Amino acid sequence: MTVKRNKQIEESRKLIQESLLQLLEKQPLNQISVTLLCDEAGLSRRTFPRHFASIEDVFKAIVNQKVLVLYDEVKSLKISHFSELITFLFDFFSKDKSFLAILVKNNRFFMLENQLEINISKSLLVTQFHSDIYVSAFALGGITKLLHQWIELDFNKSSKEMAEVADQIAAHLQEVR
Repeated sequence: MTVKRNKQIEESRKLIQESLLQLLEKQPLNQISVTLLCDEAGLSRRTFPRHFASIEDVFKAIVNQKVLVLYDEVKSLKISHFSELITFLFDFFSKDKSFLAILVKNNRFFMLENQLEINISKSLLVTQFHSDIYVSAFALGGITKLLHQWIELDFNKSSKEMAEVADQIAAHLQEVR
């Protein structure tokens, strides 16, 4: 495949993904058809199956891309305390509140949870804070539940406040031990 063709493929995929996000700002996922999505992207309907099997696959690709960006940024961090990781995570997700709200509104938050879990081996939860995959999975489950609650409560706390909540939970777990 030529460089020009690769660039064209990437541009079409990006157009489809951006168009889906634009449509999701206005209407729920279950009301978006492939035809509507292609119209929004300015692409032929025939173009869609060359890049994605379904609209759900487009959504999954967007989520996966965001998680990979997150884990790339996490790799470069020098963090000594769990609350610093929580602050970083909530700062990271604060930049994309509208996307998080779209996930919850369309009952697709599980996609973010799944991608975070699939990529957990790249996470500081495993590499720096704890090497036991069960402990890391428990921590990730708690973090995603906090994230979901934060979205449901309309992002009512700052990143630092969410880190304080995580510290309170960790202290409570130490007490019941």
